[in-house]
Order: sequence, then C-alpha cells, then structure tokens
Amino acid sequence: MPDTDISPPEDRVKDIYYILGLVFLPLLWFFPYWLHPMGVGDNIVGVQPHYGYIFRMLRSFRDPLWNPFLFSGFPISGFPNANVHNILAWLYLFLPVDVAGNAQTLLMYSVAGLGFYLFGRAMGLTRPGSFLSGVIYSAATYGLSSFGSILALGGFVWGGWILACLEKLRRARGVEARSRWTFLLAITAALQLMAGHPYNFQHTCIFAGIYVLFVALAHERGKARWAWTGCSVIALVLALGLAQAVILPALELQQLSWRKTLPFENFVIVQFNIRELLGGIIFP
Repeated sequence: MPDTDISPPEDRVKDIYYILGLVFLPLLWFFPYWLHPMGVGDNIVGVQPHYGYIFRMLRSFRDPLWNPFLFSGFPISGFPNANVHNILAWLYLFLPVDVAGNAQTLLMYSVAGLGFYLFGRAMGLTRPGSFLSGVIYSAATYGLSSFGSILALGGFVWGGWILACLEKLRRARGVEARSRWTFLLAITAALQLMAGHPYNFQHTCIFAGIYVLFVALAHERGKARWAWTGCSVIALVLALGLAQAVILPALELQQLSWRKTLPFENFVIVQFNIRELLGGIIFP
C-alpha cells in the first residue's frame, strides 16, 4: 500500500476520538492515586530528588554535569538514566517535582498506547482493533510492574512508535516518502535510546531487526527489498549518531565502573522461577 492518506476529514476525526481515549485512559487506571504524589519505589528514593536538582540547574541556565548531593557526587552527563535528554521529563522544567512526576508517569502510559494505536493503523487494522492494541501494550506486565520506576518506563514508551515508523517506511514508495519515514524512524529510535535504560533500545533492535528481516524475505521483492532493508539500516545509524550526547559520556564512565570487572555469574544470581517466567511470556 503506498504511503498516501486520502481518508476524508470525518474519518480522521474518528481517529481523534480513539487517540483521546488512550490519552485519558491512564487517569482512570490510576485513579485516585494521581490526586496525591505517586512517588513510590525508585521514583521517591532517587529519581524525583535527582530530577529536581537537574531541572533546577537547567532553569538557572547551568549545565548539570555533576550532582554533589547524590552518592557523594554523581556524574550526570555520563549516566543514561539521568533523563536530561528524555523529552517526557522536561515537564520538570515547568512544574513542581510532585506534579511533574505524576504528569510524566501518566503521560508515559498514554504515549506508549498511542504508539501501538498508530502501529495498528499503519498495519491496516480497524480503529477499535488498533485501540485495543494500544490498551494491551500500555497495560502490559512490564509497563505496570515498572510503575515505581520512571526510568524503566522511559524506553518502553517508544516501542510502538518505532514499529509504526517501520511499517510506514515499508509501505512508502518513492525517494521523498522513504526519506521522510527513514528520518522519522531515526528520531523515534534516538528518543528511545536517550530516554534511559538502554537495554529497552537493545530489545527493540532485536525485535525490529527480526521484523525487518522477515518482511524483506517474505514480502518484498527486487529493489523494494533493498530499499526497505537499506533505509532501516540508515535509520539505525542516524539514531546512534543523534544519541551520541548520551552514548559517548556513558562509555567513558563505564571504563571507571567496578561493575566492568564482574564475571557473568554475578549477573545471573537472581533468576526467574518457572512461574514468573511463564507469567511474563503469557501475560507480557
């Protein structure tokens, strides 16, 4: 299907209704918790105080390279989870910490669901089907279990958006359309990489890579196959380039970390039992 949109205005209005539903749905899920500060777990222990300092510095037009009040000194620019480059964290620039924390948490679930709604529409699903996809993704086990950690939710948000851009890129025809969706895919992937918890980006790359390979082998032929694969690779390279403000300082800081010397066995001490593993697979 070519990358064109000839739907009448009244059909686009129907999309708006479903989009608004996904935007406001988290207000129902978490009512009445958002009526008071929702800081729990990592959020209240480290995230919100950390954000309060970072964005107070930014409001004073100072570069928050170092936080002397956290862990006896903390290198902000080298820590991917500092969220300085996470656009959904910029609410802290304008709102009090408690209010911004509530708003960011609710917004993350809305944006996550909206991404999968757009992916469903790009795939040709009906509006109710796409809406259900968005609800299922935003209410997935990983998302709800990460309620107490804004950092873990940061990358989770952009999964559907990346898949939506990939699908639009697959259906694009012509250099202009492919260039547009390649660039938008790169921006969306960079947003996920800079949102904290880089392993979310790694997981997305694995899934998206399988998706690209499957489509290339099973659905595309000739020049379209090479255009689809090439544009996907170019988008990945551009995303890594756009995210260098996070990647390079993190790599430098990693060289000073004592965790670098830990053997692999230390990372597998905590293991899922069979019940937790099956639960995560059946109800992701």
